[in-house]
Amino acid sequence: MPNEKRLRRRISYKADVIIETSDIIIRGQTMNISLRGLYVKTKKRLPPNTPCTLRIKLENGQSAAYLSFEGVVIRVDDKGMGIRFISTKPESFFHLRNILYYYLGNEELVDRELMKDAF
Repeated sequence: MPNEKRLRRRISYKADVIIETSDIIIRGQTMNISLRGLYVKTKKRLPPNTPCTLRIKLENGQSAAYLSFEGVVIRVDDKGMGIRFISTKPESFFHLRNILYYYLGNEELVDRELMKDAF
């Protein structure tokens, strides 16, 4: 697409996510994710430029873990929100990178994207 602004490859990825601000908690489901952010389908939406905390639930059948990110809403539409990651802990970034390795099937491609500005 000629108007494509994304700097990172995204993958279709479904997971439960909790989005929190100082005064609201929103539950939704990720639709796609990249090293830089995600799109989440939600019933409630936050205005653009709203800072938030994200908790993405990873399940492996018997247990669950959460990836945690600080983010900011960059886009809102009638189905959900695009949120850019601002910061995270190394463990969450490590797991996100491994998810992308697995779904893209190309570690070198993901590693090249890591050479770009992180957040």
